[in-house]
Amino acid sequence: MIKKVVKYGIKFDSRLELYFYELLKNSGISFTFQNTYTLHPSFKYNKSTVRAMTLTVDFDFTTHGIDIIVDTKGFQRNDNKLKWKLLKYKMHSEGKSPDIFLPKNQKECQKTLDYIKNLCNLATKEPIDVRNSPKINPGRVRGNQTAKTKTRSVKTGVRRKRNTN
Repeated sequence: MIKKVVKYGIKFDSRLELYFYELLKNSGISFTFQNTYTLHPSFKYNKSTVRAMTLTVDFDFTTHGIDIIVDTKGFQRNDNKLKWKLLKYKMHSEGKSPDIFLPKNQKECQKTLDYIKNLCNLATKEPIDVRNSPKINPGRVRGNQTAKTKTRSVKTGVRRKRNTN
């Protein structure tokens, strides 16, 4: 079980959550901490009340003009995976589609922060004439994505570049 950490008078679920909190505070980016979404309301069933299903995300930027939700997770349980699917469905049905990041370590937290900073910088700059500017595809921070090269394995196990002419 992950040990909870108390700092700044706030109870953090993990050291990774505290680390990302400090990164955000030091960068000056506005966010909502520990935002709770109701995935399914409570209801009555055979004279008993069934509790509402909720998901509390660590960092929510959607109310601050950035379409991103971040939840630091070192380990994700199966019931949590289902809740994330339900949150995505809820967002989709409301016509929203925020990017969702689940960093598992400090390196992924830093990459996520860099992505958010890039979005903040793009939002504050003057509009660009798209017809005259080069196309930029920053990509996503989700996982280890590398550029794919055209290579082919041969029987010797040596990789050679394929002739693209």
